Amino acid sequence: MKKYKQSVFFLIMVVLIGAILWPITARASEIRETENRVPSGIEYSELNDEITQFINQRKSGMASVSLAVFDNQETLYAVNEGYADIDLATKADENTVYEWGSVSKLLVWVSVMQLEEQGLIDLDEDIRNYLPEAFLTKCSDDTPITMTHLMNHTAGFQETTYDIETTETTKLVSLEKALAQSEPPQIYEPGTVCAYSNWGTALAAYIVETISGEDFADYVDGHIFKPLGIRKTSLAPDCSDNLWVKEQRAKLNCYSIYENQYQDLGKSIGYILLYPSGAATGTRNDFLIFAKAFVPGEGQSPFFQKKDTLKRMLEATAYYGESDIKRNAHGLWALQYGVDIIGHSGNTSGCTASLFFDPVSGIGVVVMTNELGETAYNYGLLSLVFGEYPNKTAEITKTPDQSGIYTSMRTFEKGFPRVYKYMGSLLPLSKTADPTVFKPAIGQGILTQVSDEMYWMDNENGWEYLMYHTEAMTEAPVLR
Repeated sequence: MKKYKQSVFFLIMVVLIGAILWPITARASEIRETENRVPSGIEYSELNDEITQFINQRKSGMASVSLAVFDNQETLYAVNEGYADIDLATKADENTVYEWGSVSKLLVWVSVMQLEEQGLIDLDEDIRNYLPEAFLTKCSDDTPITMTHLMNHTAGFQETTYDIETTETTKLVSLEKALAQSEPPQIYEPGTVCAYSNWGTALAAYIVETISGEDFADYVDGHIFKPLGIRKTSLAPDCSDNLWVKEQRAKLNCYSIYENQYQDLGKSIGYILLYPSGAATGTRNDFLIFAKAFVPGEGQSPFFQKKDTLKRMLEATAYYGESDIKRNAHGLWALQYGVDIIGHSGNTSGCTASLFFDPVSGIGVVVMTNELGETAYNYGLLSLVFGEYPNKTAEITKTPDQSGIYTSMRTFEKGFPRVYKYMGSLLPLSKTADPTVFKPAIGQGILTQVSDEMYWMDNENGWEYLMYHTEAMTEAPVLR
């Protein structure tokens, strides 16, 4: 977030934020000592009671939730709770489908790593070498943009201005055309600023098309869905690649439930033109199969032909500032809890989903809801399973005044939309009597300093994350 008026410093949201990785040997030793426990310390035998209690405490403010906790290939806990349609009293079950939102991006990055494994793409090569001539028309110069930049969301693109979602199937176009008609200007030098980009991810999917010669949805079906046995999930924006999913999606109703505010959003069906960035829709069981492929244990991940490919995919490709705090691993974002986890979350106009796992222990969580911007389950469950961030009481030797007005680096700098830059993404941060505590002036939450360079944000509805203080002009993106 950029401090308005005075660009004195930037706070890096760690929804996104990972932490200093513990030595692998230390973690492995700890895991051996805590077999049959999730990282928070809950024994497997107690997990059912703990999560049931967690859900019961939040039932009054939810529509439906479908979630699972797993240990490598073993499912430790799974439940479908609530209603896919409240008015019709349609209970959520194993055939209820939800939208993945931005978790769909992981399909892009797995596809890219498959091509990299085959030697068909170099992650550090200029992507222009894989695109039709003069495909990129709004770059500021000829500075190379790499696939790693796209994975880290550091290619430099501003937010798209063209409507990338429609309610009319007649407006659906090919991915190539959707990218061309919505191309945003490049406003940052590649590799310098993290600005979350749906367009950049969709561009990576188009590169998969140009290299493989297949439509991206067809590529995913043939190289990811079918090998994993995923048959109740769609990727096409109108679910035309899986008519069963299309039929089930028509049965799902969506809601916005926040404190005492309740809104029926209806079906909330939209067609995402840049569909690789957020259009996957399917059952929780399929979502779980996909998640487990990231932690195959001693076995081979069905994603790849070589074990080393998955290992490399889970390695860091970006850190925060000059620190050794892990930020991104080939498109997977890092978060810090009792252990470091990686994955992605996603939000559409009617659903919220998340997929996170600890690559060391193999413990993971998937959550799907039919609520807009849901955080109590999608993030609150992470603390229950992975434990609380342990360093909330680190030594503080300086307490700078961080109050001010912040704006997102995911913004508009060029073209007519630049007038909206300060209209929808302002975050006023106010001082409190405690010099280490700050409050957002809009909405709820509290920001607490936990060390000289780190802050802990709690939205007071299940969503907690580390924030890192840096002089660099960068920002961690919102995973939506």
